[in-house]
Amino acid sequence: MWYERVMGLKWLARTGWMQRGIPPAVAETVAAHTFEVAVLAHLLATELEEVGAPIDVRRVLELALYHDVPEAVEGDIVKWVKDRLPHEVAEGVEREAASVAGVPEGLVDELVALSTLEAQVVKLADNLATCLQAMMYLRQGYDVEDILEGTREYVLSAWVKKFPELSKYEKVVKEFVGRVGCGKNAT
Repeated sequence: MWYERVMGLKWLARTGWMQRGIPPAVAETVAAHTFEVAVLAHLLATELEEVGAPIDVRRVLELALYHDVPEAVEGDIVKWVKDRLPHEVAEGVEREAASVAGVPEGLVDELVALSTLEAQVVKLADNLATCLQAMMYLRQGYDVEDILEGTREYVLSAWVKKFPELSKYEKVVKEFVGRVGCGKNAT
């Protein structure tokens, strides 16, 4: 049954952390990551709504909750591999895994295309959650500097060029990221 498969994400450790020497018992799970992404995305979406952004907070939560569900089928494929696959191959695998895992139709397309303000908020929250987790592991003595720097660069500035809808609210987003604590001086 699809539900049991998806609930397996509670025990699936994120591969990138284990590749850097974090033991499976300590490594963040996909489900824990998803929870943090959902909380961050909800907080940011609420702030954007308060300044008049045309955002559907419920849709943000739906996208955040399902954004890594395909990993229940495909496993946690590390960024290094995803970056080297042809875009259409990676998208095809993601769509098929999402279908098998029972992700509601249309969510994966929206997340892959990053075509809406809601999807862009979730993608930023996804990277922000990884940045915050990397900072925690770094404080514990694990060598995760490469993940920290990659995600920190993304949450501090790279998204502005990639997300035209979200970049309209750059001031709000940058203030949010600063408050959450993923800036250059935070570790």
